[in-house]
Amino acid sequence: MKILLVKLGAVGDVVHTLPALHSLRKSFPDAFIAWVVEKKALQVIRDNPYIDEIIIFERKELEKTYKEEGLFAALRFLFQFGKQLKSFNFDIAIDFQTLFKSGIITYLSGAKKRVGFDKWRELNKLFTNSRLKSNKKHTIDKYLDLVESLGASPDSAPVKIYYSKEDDNYIANFIKAGALEGKKWIAINPGASWTSKLWGSERYAMLCDLLNEASIAHVVIWGPGEEKIVSDIVEKAKNKPLLAPPTTIKQLACLLEQSALYVGGDTGPMHMAVAMGTPVLGIFGPSDPERNGPYGEGQKVLQSEIECIKCWKRNCPTSLECMEKVTPVSVIDGIKEIL
Repeated sequence: MKILLVKLGAVGDVVHTLPALHSLRKSFPDAFIAWVVEKKALQVIRDNPYIDEIIIFERKELEKTYKEEGLFAALRFLFQFGKQLKSFNFDIAIDFQTLFKSGIITYLSGAKKRVGFDKWRELNKLFTNSRLKSNKKHTIDKYLDLVESLGASPDSAPVKIYYSKEDDNYIANFIKAGALEGKKWIAINPGASWTSKLWGSERYAMLCDLLNEASIAHVVIWGPGEEKIVSDIVEKAKNKPLLAPPTTIKQLACLLEQSALYVGGDTGPMHMAVAMGTPVLGIFGPSDPERNGPYGEGQKVLQSEIECIKCWKRNCPTSLECMEKVTPVSVIDGIKEIL
């Protein structure tokens, strides 16, 4: 049996799909399993022993072709990608993403059975022929429902991101240089892809000070692409957190695996921490932790109770009250409870 997994997007989304991959491999050990992914999340699945083939979808190249050469050139690009997929003779293609682009890829695979959710989101339903009713479960559980519909036994255990010895040495050198060996430390990620998910540099700086005053743990902070908010936190904090070095996704996975706790908003690194077996304290506002929160036991979510909570808006039209009402003191209390 040849199975194609279609999950292209963000790091957190790809991490959410790992338990479904694991369930398929455990249930069908002799199956050929391939995964179509975009480059931005490639490192999450590279070197994973459960995958036989990784197929990269060059979305940016497709967009460039469309912009520079027009629609017909873009269609030719997709046709060639479809030929590549069809050469594998897939029996089953599973669309975990429920988008137009993932639906097209699922259809182009040529698989006789194309599995997805019974949703019209971006016309995705047009491209599948075996559909499951979507529900309000956690995303991981919904994905496990898809593979269970194929006869796999669902297994929700965390599936780690595999890193190399070189990645391990890189983080070990950072830990040694920061005098963190044998000490308890907390990883804090203040960034987020949505402005509505940002807790704010002032609150993170206060949290760093409270952690130091209570002698709870050392703090390691990082935020690739979020240099401004990180520098603001360092400037405002009386007790300066230790800045993590630049990391790849795999190096970050190694860093998270060795931390005592992760604190941050609803972002990809939060889900990476769960995958690496690190407990999480998630600070939530516009998104729904029941659907997208840190998965499994030992995790904690803080979310204020206001009327517009869980609005799913990337940019708040009024204020960031939902995030601001989560206080540094409540976060400290949550950290104590977990540790």
